[in-house]
Amino acid sequence: MAKGVLGIIICPMFEDELLYSLGRDPEIQRIVVLDNEHVRDIRSKMDKRGMRYDLVPEADFDEGRVEFDRSVFNVVIKANSLALHAEPADLKAFVEGQIRDIQPHIDALGLYYGLCGNFGWDVTEWCRQMGYKPAAVFRSASGRVCDDCIAVAVGGSERYLELERTYTGMFYVIPSFANNWQTFVMAGDTAKGLNNLPEETKQELGLTDQESFIRWMFEFCGYTNTLKIDTGLSEKDEFEEAFQDISRRLNLKPLVIEDGWVTLNSVEGIYATCKSFFE
Repeated sequence: MAKGVLGIIICPMFEDELLYSLGRDPEIQRIVVLDNEHVRDIRSKMDKRGMRYDLVPEADFDEGRVEFDRSVFNVVIKANSLALHAEPADLKAFVEGQIRDIQPHIDALGLYYGLCGNFGWDVTEWCRQMGYKPAAVFRSASGRVCDDCIAVAVGGSERYLELERTYTGMFYVIPSFANNWQTFVMAGDTAKGLNNLPEETKQELGLTDQESFIRWMFEFCGYTNTLKIDTGLSEKDEFEEAFQDISRRLNLKPLVIEDGWVTLNSVEGIYATCKSFFE
């Protein structure tokens, strides 16, 4: 019987993956969601699933004012903003700061992030070197840390490379991406690119807003299709509607990935590793 506190630091792109695992774990006695401006969507999903949780102020938890019965298994969820992806180095520094701050209040950590542009970033090794509590991240079957949410959907970065060779010139869309694509695509250098264009260039290219810039960028880069990658972790009708909307607005032809690509191995693997810390 697992006992203690598992801390989860999560990117919005992995909410469905986390809730899939939590919903299958009968040992959980208490789920705590730390209240901040980024928890609306995950709370809505938990409410739809009928999942019970306590909502507590994030500051109370950070300052050690939330008590836990460590004779049972508890999960604490700390949600972040998708906008952190704007600068990979800043994301890394921010998350590592969160990991440092959360240490006194947890017994193990699950980091629901990929590399997110930070080559060689292995949080589990970093935590070990720092003398922190054990941590888990998304990995492939070979043990390599997953690059991003697409890599997680297909079981690892090695498989992701095969995907890119098979489906070239395409905009990959997974369920969590469907409702966040504008925020994600416009982060970082993409947003800077639009803002730095001279006004006469924007007028010449017909760039009136962020969406028109994204359409132009995809056309310039030779993207011709959207590729639907259904992880099976969200409502199918909602995902289909969002996918078709993206395809239409970006002037891309919608395609569906062939059977055999999508797997939950990395999703199940990170949570299994988290639970192993409590054996």
